[in-house]
This record gives sequence, C-alpha cells and structure tokens, in this order.
Amino acid sequence: MNHLRNMLTTGTLMAILLLASQPVHACAVCFGAPGDQNTEAAGHAILFMLGVLVLVLGSIFTTVVVLAWRAHKRSSATHNDEEILG
Repeated sequence: MNHLRNMLTTGTLMAILLLASQPVHACAVCFGAPGDQNTEAAGHAILFMLGVLVLVLGSIFTTVVVLAWRAHKRSSATHNDEEILG
C-alpha cells in the first residue's frame, strides 16, 4: 500500500512539473545556425576529435601489424634454424 502511494505521489509530482514547465529555445550551436561562431567552433572541435581518433586507431593498427610481422619473421627464422639443425 505504501509503495502504491509513493508511485502515485511521484506520478502526480511529475505531471505537475511537466504541465508547469515553460518551453525552451535551442541556442545557436544546438539549432545549427549557419555562420555563427559557436556553431563553427563546434564543427572544428568535432573534426579535431575525429582526427585524434583516426590517429590513435591508426597507431594501434600499425602496432598490431608490426608485431604480427615481427612474430612471423621470428617464426620463419626459428623454422629455418630447425631445418638446418634437424
């Protein structure tokens, strides 16, 4: 019973807050006003973050490729040594 009363109280409070709220207007960045300095700065920031992401992922990919190449090279050298000794 207490749980039901808490739910009703919460629902009533949420309904009152929803009905009493005022509409808000988006800022220039959220609205995407062309030519606004904030919008252009946000676009440049996104491009910068994408560049950093590509750089980091490229570095990880290059590291994995180099390690795989070294492992293959070492495996081939070990295999050749076994043939010579064997």
